[in-house]
Amino acid sequence: MLTEVEGGGRSEFVVTKRTEPVVVFFRHRSAVEEAGELSLSLTSRSGTGEETVAEYLEHSERFIPLRFRPFQPAVLVNTDDIVYVRSRRDDQPKGGKMMKVRFSNGVEIFVEHQTTLPDAKARILDYLNGPQRFLRFLTEGVEIFINKDHVMEVTEHE
Repeated sequence: MLTEVEGGGRSEFVVTKRTEPVVVFFRHRSAVEEAGELSLSLTSRSGTGEETVAEYLEHSERFIPLRFRPFQPAVLVNTDDIVYVRSRRDDQPKGGKMMKVRFSNGVEIFVEHQTTLPDAKARILDYLNGPQRFLRFLTEGVEIFINKDHVMEVTEHE
């Protein structure tokens, strides 16, 4: 959807976006998670509703705008520096495989694997070695998108 914005004696059209609250953990920042907002499209690339955080991260350029404080300008952050992004989730499926993920900085988190894979590629190993840059898991009732460039090891947890 385009919105006409007037200013400076001329009209411009801007793409209308929606904000999605996220929590981001960076490699080279403090050891705390930082709350922010992503600006997502009102239309999914697949044409099935609004753009998701997963779509946004998977198809993003190297630098993405992230707003840390409301009504402040967005900061352009390097996706190479993102270890993971957490996002709310409305439905809470259960029954996935529990795993422990250890990152290159030593931080460990427990996640639940929920992604359905074709039978021929149903192993966790296949998922980790897949083409996607950010891996989708669940943790503590929210979606987490892990940048696999920062994953050191993954172990199944009973």
